[in-house]
Amino acid sequence: MTSVSIVIVNYNNYNDTIEYVKQLLIQKNILLHIVIVDNASKNLSFSKLKEAFGDTENIYIIKSIKNGGYSYGNNLGLHFIEMNKLSNFVIISNNDIELVNENFISEFVLKYNQLPKNKGFASPVMYNGALPSSVAARKLPNYLDELLRSSILLNKILNKKFDYDFIKSNGSLKVDCLPGSFFLGTIELFHLINYFDENVFLFGEEKILAFKIKQKQLQNYLICDMKFIHNTSTSISQTYNLKERYLIGLKSRIYFWKNYIKLSKPKLFILKYISILFIYENLLIMMFKNALLKRN
Repeated sequence: MTSVSIVIVNYNNYNDTIEYVKQLLIQKNILLHIVIVDNASKNLSFSKLKEAFGDTENIYIIKSIKNGGYSYGNNLGLHFIEMNKLSNFVIISNNDIELVNENFISEFVLKYNQLPKNKGFASPVMYNGALPSSVAARKLPNYLDELLRSSILLNKILNKKFDYDFIKSNGSLKVDCLPGSFFLGTIELFHLINYFDENVFLFGEEKILAFKIKQKQLQNYLICDMKFIHNTSTSISQTYNLKERYLIGLKSRIYFWKNYIKLSKPKLFILKYISILFIYENLLIMMFKNALLKRN
């Protein structure tokens, strides 16, 4: 039976993690090793997770000494898997995921094995409720794209430029960026690309992973005939307000362009301040929408 490890980073949201793990425990035709990394939660998450699964075989609960962010937490889980030789296949997963059937992971691994030899990571199509997400897969942006994507209005107008037409696709589709909420690779692959970049605290990890995969002349794939449901997590929104989330995202974006693309200082300056301008545009749009909702 194929063995797969799943890394789940938990922060202050043990209820979602517990419910998700219950889903994983009923998966069939697969041997799962579930590695839960509690990212130094400020509530009772670690004790609640230990209480729920501390005696369950093949569930490992790790407590981080600090909240180092998404990349740091996932790396803790990956190093634990590698050190303990749990499995070669690894799924990185959020805790707000719904799997559509009890053979989902075994089918996913089978389809991953059928991809070409130069495969990097793979993901099923991400759905938000009944509809496929517009960010189920995205192209690595050029400089102008990155400027335009900072704006809600321009992003809606030019959305097709950034995305793939995966709705009409069958089988597997070559893509750049996969969603960080649920994707599959191998420990060997993570080792090859030097794992997650821990300088990025939150957001933007997908671009860095896609860039590293391309550097190694490998290819990411979207599995178009499979889907998973991603429910919006409350842990991030409860921890950071909208403006803080935008600013964290901006920091990650600048880091990527400075350290991976090696963008010049003048272009970085333009990117930073155009992005800040669009942050306030986005905040005003959200305020206007909220005001309309309250009237209605």
